Amino acid sequence: MVALDFNMLRQPEVSPMNFHHRRSPVHAGFIGSVALAILAASCSPPAPKPDPAAQINDQTITLEQVDARVEQAEPEAWQSLFEARQRALAYLIDEQLLTEEATRQGVERDSLVRREVLDQLVAVSDSAVAQFYEKNRQRLGGQQLGAVRERIRQYLASENHRTAWLAYVGSLRDAAQIDVVLDPPRAVIAVGSDEPSKGPDDAPILLVEYSDYECLYCSRAKSAVRQVMETYGDKVRLVFRVFPLTIHPHARLAAEAGLCAQEQDRFWDYHDILFSHQRELRSVDLARYAAEIGLDTNAFDACLESGRFTHLVDADLASGTKFGVTGTPAFFINGRRLTGAQPFSAFQQIIDDELERLERVSL
Repeated sequence: MVALDFNMLRQPEVSPMNFHHRRSPVHAGFIGSVALAILAASCSPPAPKPDPAAQINDQTITLEQVDARVEQAEPEAWQSLFEARQRALAYLIDEQLLTEEATRQGVERDSLVRREVLDQLVAVSDSAVAQFYEKNRQRLGGQQLGAVRERIRQYLASENHRTAWLAYVGSLRDAAQIDVVLDPPRAVIAVGSDEPSKGPDDAPILLVEYSDYECLYCSRAKSAVRQVMETYGDKVRLVFRVFPLTIHPHARLAAEAGLCAQEQDRFWDYHDILFSHQRELRSVDLARYAAEIGLDTNAFDACLESGRFTHLVDADLASGTKFGVTGTPAFFINGRRLTGAQPFSAFQQIIDDELERLERVSL
C-alpha cells in the first residue's frame, strides 16, 4: 500500500466538462418562452425584483447591469468567474454523489472513498520511477535520478490517485441523472462568407482564430488546430483572423499579404509559408514567397502596394479588441474563449462539450 496523506480523501482537482448537458441557450430560451405563455394565462405571483447593487438618488443599479458590464468590459474576468463556478459545481456534484452512495451502502463518506479509491492504489515501483526519469530527463534539467527520485515517486503517486478518483467518481456520474444547465460565456461573433476559412459554412462548430504571423506561440498552436480539423472534419469551420501586435514590426504587412494571396485563392498555402518563415517577413520576403507558391507576382505586388486590404486588417483588430483579445493566439469555439497555444486536448474538451449540447437540444 502507498502511504498517503489523509487529505487525499478529499477531492483532487478534476475537469467538470464531462457532465451530461441537457440544455443550451437555445433550448433554455424555448423553455422560457413556453413558461412565459403559461404565466400569461394563469394566476401567478409577480416576478421577483432584480437584486440591487447600488442606489443613486431615486435610481437603482442592478446586479444584472453590473454583470453585463463585466461581461462586456472584462471578458477574461467573466470567463474566470464561469470557470470558478464550474469547478465549484463539479465539486458539489461529486460530493452529492459520494454522500448518496455512502448512505446507500450504510457507510461514512470517507470510508467509502478509502475503500473504493485509496485501497485500490499500489506503491510506485522503482522501475516506474526510472522509466519516467528516462522519458523526461531533458525536462528535468539533467539532474541525476537520485536527486529527483522521491519527487518523481510523489508525482506518480498523485497521478495514480487522480486516475483512481476519476474512475470511481466517473462510475457514479454514469449511473446518475445529471442535468447541468450552467452555460459558459459566449462571444457572439458574426463571420462573413469571404473570410479565410476551412470547413463547411453550416458546420456545428465555429472556430475563430485571432493570430499574428510573427507570434511564436501562434506557430506552436498550428499543430493543435491541424489536429482539430483532422479529427472533427466537416463538424468544424475554422475562420482565420489577423491580430498583428504592435511589438511585431512586420506582422501587419504580412497580414495584408495573406489577404492578397487569398485574392488568388491561395490563402492557406501562403499562410503556411509565412508561419514557416516568421523571422523573414520583410516586403521583399513576402514577394519571394508569392513567387514560390506560384502566385501572379505582378498582381500580388500591386495588391500589397495598394494597401486595399488595410481596412480588413483593421476590422479584424477591432473585432478582436471588442471580444477582449489582448494577445495571440486567441480562439473562440462557438463563442467560448480559449487563449494561448493550448494542446489539442483543450480544444477537444470544449468541442466535445459543444457537440453534446447540440445533440441534446435536437432530442
